[in-house]
Amino acid sequence: MMNKQTAMPSGDQIGKRAPLTVDELRQRPTVSVVEAAQVLGISKGLAYEMVKDGRLDSIEFGPKRWRVPSASLLKMLRVEVRP
Repeated sequence: MMNKQTAMPSGDQIGKRAPLTVDELRQRPTVSVVEAAQVLGISKGLAYEMVKDGRLDSIEFGPKRWRVPSASLLKMLRVEVRP
């Protein structure tokens, strides 16, 4: 439900976006760990665990800032990676 005055999602809808499509993945160089979890159909906790132990490719931008290369996700899903 949207708040009519601010056009912002209500509290129960924040953070509940649909997973990215393959076409959207192809357009973005990286995604967040949470978005990667949604694409893979796993919990964000498992996704962070996979980042920490190297099972999920990632780029570290700081102590608590990680991004997942979209190309790596596409390969995991066995989807053709287009330039």
